[in-house]
Amino acid sequence: MKRSKTVLSLLLAFSILLSGGYSVHSAAAPVSKTDKEVFAEECDRLYWAGRPAGKTAPNREHMEEICTAIAMYTAGAGENLAELIHGGEADSPNVTLAELERYLNANGMYLYREEMAVLTPFALVGSIDANSLLTVYSPLTSEWIVSGGACWKDESLVKREYWMSLWSPGVGQTSRCGLFDCVGLKLFNNKAEKAFCQNQSMGYVHDGYGNGMVLYNPCNGDPTQGVFFQYQDSFTTLLLGLPGNYMGYGFSALAVYSSEFSQYRGSAFVYYKHA
Repeated sequence: MKRSKTVLSLLLAFSILLSGGYSVHSAAAPVSKTDKEVFAEECDRLYWAGRPAGKTAPNREHMEEICTAIAMYTAGAGENLAELIHGGEADSPNVTLAELERYLNANGMYLYREEMAVLTPFALVGSIDANSLLTVYSPLTSEWIVSGGACWKDESLVKREYWMSLWSPGVGQTSRCGLFDCVGLKLFNNKAEKAFCQNQSMGYVHDGYGNGMVLYNPCNGDPTQGVFFQYQDSFTTLLLGLPGNYMGYGFSALAVYSSEFSQYRGSAFVYYKHA
């Protein structure tokens, strides 16, 4: 008997951050700068004041930890994020944006903007809660970090898929939920005076109970159009075969772009497909 499946595709729309202009008048011709270019210049001055001039090679392992923290926040993984930035001294399983921003500033990075998501009409608004989309600037590397995600608020859809499965593993084991899901960032109206590069990317998925996994291998071919990750969502099996924690409850995607991204004037969306 072939298992039936449900496919959910949605775009979590963000009216982001990535546009806006700023005019600087000179004796010659006026030069138009984007808000992000002005922000980057201000952050560069703030960060490099009193430091030796010139860029230094970044610690990529440390950079990955910071990116993971951002991806955790946009995926709604408060407990995981609290453990990462506070260690065992976390007072609360939730991390506020102000706490995250202090963490970023302490690591030489600056939050450009937070945008709230708006679900498009063809999304199952009753089942998915969109989280934030964050854009962060790093003066050390002159890079831009963009990340957005969402969480399930009604897991009845995926639990129905679990019950429709003809096979259930033992207690504490995992049971695959349908086919591979996909989360990503999609860039639209890709207009910039200079081409920008995607230097790094990751996805993040968690179960809402402190368990999560980082996704490293994007499945798309053109990084300037966005980044997408596939992953197998699953349930942990409880006594009597009941579905437990859902690895796929929260999800996010993150991309690190080169300095030319400051000229980008398009829009970004968070893409999610459940199969």
